Amino acid sequence: MSKIKIVCGKCTKAFNEQHSKIPGGLSVICPACAQPIVFEGNSEDLNARKALIAARRFRLEARAAQIS
Repeated sequence: MSKIKIVCGKCTKAFNEQHSKIPGGLSVICPACAQPIVFEGNSEDLNARKALIAARRFRLEARAAQIS
């Protein structure tokens, strides 16, 4: 599961993005409507926050698996 599901807040279309492309403070463009989706912890967009949290969780689990 190296891809994270993202739901656009404008057009509500879902798409997948690599977890490494979802660090805090950066953005991706929705492929359906070209709306930029900014990933910040204090974002009003709940879908962006969910994707950011999922990406962080994935990176933490991957890092823990490498250490073990």
